Amino acid sequence: MRYRKVGRSSLEVSEIAFGTGDTAGGIVYGSSREQAALVEAALEAGITLFDCSPDYGKGMGEANLGRVLKDIGAPDVTIVTKVEIMPEDMSRIGDKIRESLHDSLLRLRRDHVDVLMLHNPCRAMRDPAIRVWTPLTPDDILDQVLPVFAELRQAGKTRFLGLACESAHVPSVHRVLATREFTLVNAWYNLVNPSAATPVSGLAVNRNYDGLFAATAEFGVGVAVIRPLAGGALTSAMIGGGEAARNPLSRPLRHDPKRILPDIQRARPFAYLERPGVRTLSEAAYRFVLASRAVSSIVGGFSEPSHIAEAAMCSERGPLDADELAEIQDIFRRER
Repeated sequence: MRYRKVGRSSLEVSEIAFGTGDTAGGIVYGSSREQAALVEAALEAGITLFDCSPDYGKGMGEANLGRVLKDIGAPDVTIVTKVEIMPEDMSRIGDKIRESLHDSLLRLRRDHVDVLMLHNPCRAMRDPAIRVWTPLTPDDILDQVLPVFAELRQAGKTRFLGLACESAHVPSVHRVLATREFTLVNAWYNLVNPSAATPVSGLAVNRNYDGLFAATAEFGVGVAVIRPLAGGALTSAMIGGGEAARNPLSRPLRHDPKRILPDIQRARPFAYLERPGVRTLSEAAYRFVLASRAVSSIVGGFSEPSHIAEAAMCSERGPLDADELAEIQDIFRRER
């Protein structure tokens, strides 16, 4: 396992991070024995960064991780968790943040986290009709979220502050990062959607992150990449078998399982990167992400220990070579 600095901070993390979300499902839906095996495999592989949220498994991701870490001796790891402001909490944002972190610390069995991240995307306008990651404006974040985050940092409940950028509006994110109070962002970046670094066409407005990596570089902010495999679309199994090819522990996408079909279609031009007996498409997808200097870590979702071993091997092997990266850029250019 290799390690990278998080932006201009003192924080150093493993190139591969352990995601505790529902998409892969292992830490949420696996048995206690399976959950322990996953965490132990991650630690043995050299993973030091664990990405959490109360949203994952309705708190079970945090609770299961906290239990396993305690059972194996509370190793020194880096924990990220998040707070999400729901529409009914808009009139009490500060109290909601304090309550959410308090509850997360109880589930994680810790007295602090290393990074406290806002899960709500930053956009120019609020939209209370959106219940999953309700957007907050830059003013909301600067006037109501940031002061409480800073209070919790001062109290020793978190070391650094972060911002989740799924479905975010990059100019709005830029305004928030300009405070230089934030150390880490979560960001989509993969072969299917490389827009944070490389413009491509055909993306929904709330999936276009053009200029995001330029903003993180400008303000010295690290990037933890989420969805490196586009929810599983960047695997030969799903290209060949569709959504039904998911691992049994990997629950269908919330609300609309067919939502992944456009990503599978966008993944097809990259199927050639799989070389039977040499490497998988998912390995190539991870190593594509590692080629970006903006990236601090890749948050992987793991259903079984073999997935962790493959991801760790990607770190060991390093980024794709220059010729392959050039071929991929040619595909991106044809998609514009």
